[in-house]
Amino acid sequence: MGAVQSMVRMPAAVSVSASLVQVGTLEFGLDWDHLAQTVAPEPLSNGLHYLGGPWHSVVIYPGTLQNMVFSSADSPQDELHTRTSDGLQVVLEVTFQYQLLVHELKELFSDYGPDGYLNIRAQETSFF
Repeated sequence: MGAVQSMVRMPAAVSVSASLVQVGTLEFGLDWDHLAQTVAPEPLSNGLHYLGGPWHSVVIYPGTLQNMVFSSADSPQDELHTRTSDGLQVVLEVTFQYQLLVHELKELFSDYGPDGYLNIRAQETSFF
């Protein structure tokens, strides 16, 4: 009887462990339900979270200031090229910092999906 009980408990333990996710200290996450194709209304803050099943995943967003650089120091292709109304070429080198607004992460996800917000910056952590 003990072997039968441990076999019954094993799938439950695997299901629970597959539904746990850690969101880092300087990150925020959105709980994405793959079955319903919906995102939870509230973002996840740092800590360990139970998502509700293995069909959920978390899209992680940075909570810190981010740098965006358009400069020839990195690569000549990173410069912004444009022309004036007279047809003269203008090359811009721009650097700026931004921070995502936590209360607007769901809207960001709705607009761009799990892979749309600069693939390098947003990391999807999937538990399939």
